Amino acid sequence: MADVSPTTMNAILSGLPLQPFDESLPELAHTPPEQHTTVEPAYSNENKIKELEAEVALLKGIVKGLQRYLDRLEPWTKEVHAALSKLGKEPQSASPTRSELIERILARQNIG
Repeated sequence: MADVSPTTMNAILSGLPLQPFDESLPELAHTPPEQHTTVEPAYSNENKIKELEAEVALLKGIVKGLQRYLDRLEPWTKEVHAALSKLGKEPQSASPTRSELIERILARQNIG
């Protein structure tokens, strides 16, 4: 059935008088619209299910996006952590400055 609002469905049902097939069956006679309200909960449930399914799909997409972001973030975080842990430490592979080289040369000459 096409998506029809419960109000529209009730209006349609209330506008269609039900003619009994057999005059001996009075329960098939026209019933007032308030007895057709069973359409509304069923329609509401179907819509709720569709809305919830759409929301679940949206949330799954968000989770996948967050996973991709975290996958890219991890290497960067490790680099930052390594850089921060080196702060305040002397560089291990730093070459001596020109003045340090001169001091070393002079120190060797005085020793030798």
